[in-house]
Amino acid sequence: CTETCPAGIDIPAVLEKYNRYKLGSNAALHAIAEIEGGKPEDCIGCGACLSQCPQGIGIPDIMAELAEALA
Repeated sequence: CTETCPAGIDIPAVLEKYNRYKLGSNAALHAIAEIEGGKPEDCIGCGACLSQCPQGIGIPDIMAELAEALA
């Protein structure tokens, strides 16, 4: 993740907590809300992150999932 997100989301930090959330940690979901900078709900779905992700992760889809979970 070398590309800066236009919405200011710290993608590596969010994905690290997302992984813990998917493993059953509700505390990780709350930790996502505490991250400084852009939040998952700020994602504009531009896809700039997609070409930068060496793992081919669908980051905009994850941000949408998290925005719904945090709502």
